[in-house]
Formats: sequence, structure tokens, C-alpha cells
Amino acid sequence: MQDRNVKEQYDELLKNVQTNLRVRSYISAFFIPGFALIKWLFDLPIHWAIFPILGILFALSAIYYLLFLRWKVFKTLFTLSIASTLITIADLLILGSLLYVIGGFTFGAILALPLYIIYAYLVYPFRWQSYTVLAAVLLFFSATSFLEYFGTIPSFNITGVSVEANRNPSFFAVNILSTLGLLFFIGYYSRIFSDKLREKSAALLIERDRLDAVFENLPEGVVVFDEIRRFVYVNSVAANLLGYPFIAVSGKLFSDIAPREEAKTVFHLLSQWFERAWRGDAQEVAIGSRAPRTFRARGLEIKDPYRKTRVLSVIIFTDISRDTIINKMKSEFISLVAHQLRTPLSAMKWNLNFMLEGEYGSISDVQRGALEKELQQTERMIRIVNEVLDVVRIEEGSYEYHFVAQPLASVIHDVVVSFTGSAKRKGITLSVQWPPQPLPEARIDPERIRMVFENLIENAIAYTDSGGSVSLLVTSRDGMVEVVVQDTGIGIAADDMSRLFTKFFRAKNAILKETEGHGLGLFLSKSIVEAHGGTITVSSNLGKGSSFVVTIPVA
Repeated sequence: MQDRNVKEQYDELLKNVQTNLRVRSYISAFFIPGFALIKWLFDLPIHWAIFPILGILFALSAIYYLLFLRWKVFKTLFTLSIASTLITIADLLILGSLLYVIGGFTFGAILALPLYIIYAYLVYPFRWQSYTVLAAVLLFFSATSFLEYFGTIPSFNITGVSVEANRNPSFFAVNILSTLGLLFFIGYYSRIFSDKLREKSAALLIERDRLDAVFENLPEGVVVFDEIRRFVYVNSVAANLLGYPFIAVSGKLFSDIAPREEAKTVFHLLSQWFERAWRGDAQEVAIGSRAPRTFRARGLEIKDPYRKTRVLSVIIFTDISRDTIINKMKSEFISLVAHQLRTPLSAMKWNLNFMLEGEYGSISDVQRGALEKELQQTERMIRIVNEVLDVVRIEEGSYEYHFVAQPLASVIHDVVVSFTGSAKRKGITLSVQWPPQPLPEARIDPERIRMVFENLIENAIAYTDSGGSVSLLVTSRDGMVEVVVQDTGIGIAADDMSRLFTKFFRAKNAILKETEGHGLGLFLSKSIVEAHGGTITVSSNLGKGSSFVVTIPVA
């Protein structure tokens, strides 16, 4: 039983109790009209009417629970206990009323005990252990009722009837039966609930141990806080990062734990989480002084589905030291290869220029055309190598910027002029709309910013068909210079938007439209713009065009 799922045990308990309630409700509802009829025929004393009247009220309440609130009310054990109590009282009162109607001490005493045992056996999933309780209670209340009947001890008067009625022989059996039944019900259901609670507790402990084993064997560090920033759980990996075992911080507030020297970085990161300095995005942090390791920290909030408030905060630390080393080795390899390629490519470019200029002798028109195409491809290869080197430097943090304060308009104008010829040859209109007032100066690296607009305009022309247009709208507002590069080209699919500024990514329709391309231009552009304190965003309608918005803060 302990290995079974807790939910299955709970459902089984509900099913058993619901079955018991259902059977007792049907029995009560069946006998009520008969008892009322017998009372009317025999014209019983008026004070005994309390039995069928209360029986009717309790049974109606039971039927109401059963028929109208069954699927709603029977969802908690507390409500089930209340309903069970009411229906059992109704059963006992009705049975006592029946015995009194039949009358006679001998007949009632002989009938009472076996009748109720059979009744209880049919209604309850009766256990042999309960016979001990049943016999003990019967012996005690038989003795007290016998002494009460002969006047040796005062009457208990538990039913509210007169003392004279307590000395009626029939009431002797009714008193025993009613009290016995109530105590049996309480004892039996206490036994059921305690057994089920013990089984559930054991099952919960097993499941908790399994979860603990899972979390303890995770390669990630896991720290869990409640809504008041109290430590709820810390696995072994996270304990090493915090410098404290879980037993030392369990149940304590985060603010009450003094960070040790080697764990100050971790505590600072957790403080930022509580101050909402970072949410969702992973944070990379180096932990340790002698042999620092790099961890990526991710946080998530677990909310109460009903109150919609945060109940738990979970911080997960993933060791990415190995990945960092591999990425560094990869970057170094790419940098080495790119440097080795750039030298022969530059030599090829010089030689091709010398040939075109006639330094090695005259060439025919056919030869000139072939050499010009070769020169274009060589320049393209050099540009790719340079961009790969730029990506490596950006990732290493060694990409150099030389900021100066100058108008952004001059850079934009030069880039547009350089692409006017290629746009005209393709039959595309290239235009710029300037603001009425001169643009303020911006603190920029002119060479890097030029690369940004070269990438954007080159892409716009490449992915726009003949007859289309590429336009630039330049404005200045709120301390920012804003440049919108808009085209009427093929557009970008919604599925590709989230990956557009990642390395080596090209949209599917872009690959079909233009086979050449390496997917580094937008990654570089975003890195450069953000290094200037600006932003770059995109909006697009597939098949209708795209719009890139670049903002740069003024000086």
C-alpha cells in the first residue's frame, strides 16, 4: 500500500465513505415512511415523536447531500465526516423508534444487538478488530443501563426523554443501541482515518525521499525560497556554492545568513533576484577565488494558481565552466584560422588589382571580366573573414571602439551614397528622409556604426525585387537619434523573428532568395548598437517587407 500513489489512496477513501453514505441514505429513506405510519397507527406518546421527526430531518439532509451536493461536497473528508455523522444519527434514531414501536423488553433486547451487527456489517467494511471495541462498549453500557433501569444509578437522560421513559424496558435496548452505535461510528471512522493518514504519510515520505534523491543527484545547484525569503530547500551542489549545508539554513531568512567570503558572489546574485534586478534572463557568474568556475544562474517563480501570488522562488545554478573553456578554445581556433586566411586573401586581392591595372601585361576584355569577378569574390571572402574575427573579439570582450562626438547624419549619408549605384542597377528606389532640424551629435565609433547601416541597407537591397523601394527615415527625439530602414522586400516569417540576431542564422525565405550570405551581419549590428547604448528592433510582414529601427543616444 505504501508504494501506491497518494492520490489513488485518497480516491479510494472517498469512494469507500461515499458508498457507506449512499447505503445508509437509502436505508433511512426507505424506513422513514414506515416508521411514521406505525407511529400514527399505534398512537404512540407524543414525546416519542422526536425519533421519527429527527430521523426525517437528518435523512432529508443526507438525501440532499447525496443527490444535490454529492460531487461538490464529497470532495473533502471534513464534509464527509459531518454528513456521515448526521446520517448515522438518523439511522440510530429510526432503528430505536422501530424497536420501541415493536415493544417489549425481551423481544427488543434479543433483536437489537444482532440486527445492528448485521446492519453495520452490510453498511461498513466491518473489521474483526472492531468486535473488541463493540463487545467492550456493549458490556459497559449494558451494565449502566441495567443499573439505570432498576434505579441503582441516576439516569443519563441522553435522549431528552423523561426519567420514566428511561425505565421503560424498550428504552433499555434503545439506550444501549443508540450509544453503542454512536461510539462505534466515532471509533470506526477514527480508525479508518488514522489508518489512511498513516498510509498516506508513509507514501508521502517515500515520494519525498525519491524527490530528495533526484534533486541531490542533479548536476545543477537548486535553492528554493518561500514568499518571505526563507530557505525551503538547498541541494548539495547549491550548499557548496553557499558555503552552508541545508541543515544550517533550513527555515532561516535569507537576510539572517551571513555570507562567507568565498560565497559573497552567490549571495549578491540572490540579493539581486529578490530586488528584481534580473528576471527570466540567465546570469553568468564566476564563483570561487582559487579555481573559479563559471555558473549560469536561472530563476523562476512558482505561483499559487488560486491567489496568483508568488509562493516559491527557485534559483538554479548550472556549471558551464567546461562549456566556457570549449567556447574559448573554439574562438581561438576560429581566430587562428581566420588570421591565416586573411594573409593569402589579401595577397590574392593585390595581385588581381595589379593584373587589372596592367602591371603584368595587357589583358583582353574577356580576361578583364573574369578577373573582376574573381576580385569581387576575393573581397567577399575577406569581408567574411573580418566579420568572423569581429565576432570572436566581441565574444572575448576585446572588440575595440573609438568613440567620438559627431553628427550621425554624415555617416548615414556616406553609406547611402555608396549603395546608390547597386540599388539603381537592380531597379530599386533608395531614398532618405531627413528631419527639418539638423541632427544633434552622437557619441559614436564612425567605422562601427557605418558597418551597421551597411549591413541593413545591403540586406534591404538584396531581398527586395526590382521595382521595390528602400527608404530611411531619420528623426531625433527624447535624447535619441532614430533611424528606420524600411524595405518592400520578402519580409521575415514570425517563426524566424526570435533568432534573427543570432550568429549564423538566416531565414528560410532569405536562403531561397539569396544563396550568398553567412548570417553574421545582424549579430554584429546588434552587438555594435548595444555597445553604443542604443537598441535595434525589427518588425515585418511576410511577403510585404521589413522595418529595422536603430536608436543611438545623443552626446
